[in-house]
Amino acid sequence: MQQPLFPTSGPTVLPQAPLWRCASSIAYECVLLFGVYWIAGYLYLTLTRQTFPLAAPHTHYFAAYMAAVFAIYFGYFWAHGGQTVAMKAWDVRLESADGGRVTWLRAIGRYALSWGSGILISAILTWALQQLAAPSARSVVALLFPLVLGCVVTASFLYARLGRSGRFLHDEWLGLRLVSAPAGRKAAASST
Repeated sequence: MQQPLFPTSGPTVLPQAPLWRCASSIAYECVLLFGVYWIAGYLYLTLTRQTFPLAAPHTHYFAAYMAAVFAIYFGYFWAHGGQTVAMKAWDVRLESADGGRVTWLRAIGRYALSWGSGILISAILTWALQQLAAPSARSVVALLFPLVLGCVVTASFLYARLGRSGRFLHDEWLGLRLVSAPAGRKAAASST
């Protein structure tokens, strides 16, 4: 069994983080990820001596590079304390279902399932909509991808809200949960 993330004298079970706080954390995370994207993108463009628009093979390399950068970003923060900067701001922490630390494998798995599955499902649904559209309108239907992605994310939140466990599906699969991490709890943990 894993050691609890922040050991206490008694068995303290932190309450599950409310969905509004998780959503606020995600919105703030998007703002922070823009900075990560910009710095990592600048580094890539400088090292490869490329400019936008990227040449054909570099678009795929750049996408894979950015996916790896985001995986390292989330994996590091989730495996070292269970909180990204945005999660700290909104007092949300990721931990295993038994209250233990999140391993690197689970952190990367959560990243892959949450981001990858949402994008993959949205891409499949957008492709299906393109097949239903007239051939002349298929390029216009492709522009619906952000709307379809928004619907998939909304469905994920509805599942978490209406499901029995109150957790996101990828968190259930990986044995993780998002908990409220009040400020007093963080201060006590940093002093030990």
